Amino acid sequence: MTERYPDTNAGDRDSARERDMRSHRRASIAITFSLLVFGMGQSFIFTSIPPIARELGWNESRVGLIMMSGAIVLVCFSFFWGKWVDRLGTRRSMQIGRLTYALTTRGLGALFAGALDGKTDSTATFLWAISLRIVFSASSGGVFPAAQAYFVATSTPGTRTSAIATLGIAFGVGMTMGPGLAAIASNLSLHAPFYVMAFLAFASTVVLHFFAPKILSYSSNSSNADSKAQPINWLTHPALPFLLLIMIVSLILNGTQQVVVFFVQDLLSLNAQEAAQRGGMSMT
Repeated sequence: MTERYPDTNAGDRDSARERDMRSHRRASIAITFSLLVFGMGQSFIFTSIPPIARELGWNESRVGLIMMSGAIVLVCFSFFWGKWVDRLGTRRSMQIGRLTYALTTRGLGALFAGALDGKTDSTATFLWAISLRIVFSASSGGVFPAAQAYFVATSTPGTRTSAIATLGIAFGVGMTMGPGLAAIASNLSLHAPFYVMAFLAFASTVVLHFFAPKILSYSSNSSNADSKAQPINWLTHPALPFLLLIMIVSLILNGTQQVVVFFVQDLLSLNAQEAAQRGGMSMT
């Protein structure tokens, strides 16, 4: 009579595959939550800064300069973040952006609180706001590329489109929720939304660190250490029309968001707090 032994190797493989699937699900949830908060942070600012600017006697141009300075730095540093993500890995790149955002947003909240209380000069507040926005933009350029790198590396050609779509959905939902959250938080004070967003950004950093520490440490540089990316000629690249289209859509979207709260406040003759609340809800 022959004894039969279980296929322990097959069992180990199934167990390892199941652990990998659980890790992937945790990592996907962590990244999705981080991009959700990232989207909220990108949109709430358009609701919160205009009413504060009116209280400080700033015109629309000053607010535009704050946003524009951050946007220019974000574009410039995005070229470098493409390489830095490969070296730092997905988790670390996203954590840098999230933690810096938490600190700079907390700093903006304290800065505007002091200015509204008359403790900080208006011009100094304006210059510090630009500086904090620049620091945030320089460090956050790796958040989206790192998230994309992870989903591309862990998906198959058949599931890649849906995986990338998940990133867009998370960011879009966050963009939608941001003004509404700012409108609710402004019931406490005009600068309260900055503290709320700083807390959420810090929470997303903690989630990235503890939720799936192993799989989020992915770095494409570790598996392709000897490979070197070929330079891209964007003038002849087939993606150029799509990039131009995205640029135009972003210009329209951000330009509209920039003036909505100013428009609502002037149209309805609202005070600063009412403008933050109604403007935020209308943008949502």
